[in-house]
Amino acid sequence: MSLLLALLLSASQSADYQPNCANPQTQLDMNLCSARAAAAADADLNRLWPRVREHLQAQDRDFASLRSADRRPGYWQTALNAQRSWLTFRDRQCTLEGYEARGGTMEPMLVALCRERLTRARIVELVAILEEG
Repeated sequence: MSLLLALLLSASQSADYQPNCANPQTQLDMNLCSARAAAAADADLNRLWPRVREHLQAQDRDFASLRSADRRPGYWQTALNAQRSWLTFRDRQCTLEGYEARGGTMEPMLVALCRERLTRARIVELVAILEEG
């Protein structure tokens, strides 16, 4: 489904078509606007991720003296594994939510709305990690 969203975005950009995202009136506009919102959420997440990495790597350095007694992965590796799993979850969950309109013109919008919603929620979770210490 991500490929379909990318194709919709590229087709609209190559034709210089600009949907009215403040008040979309057609399904194409709703699909394009929701895809743009999902892409913006992804961009925000990608901008935040280096800060999370730096923060957790610093926690790993602070914890290094105790590591000999604790053989578990560090903060950063654990977060990286969790993020990879979360991305898989998000994409599969949003595919499932898109099935509400499976095969229809509304399906890409439902997938994109889900991707934006879950990505924004993940951003809140990651910001909380940064604020914890």
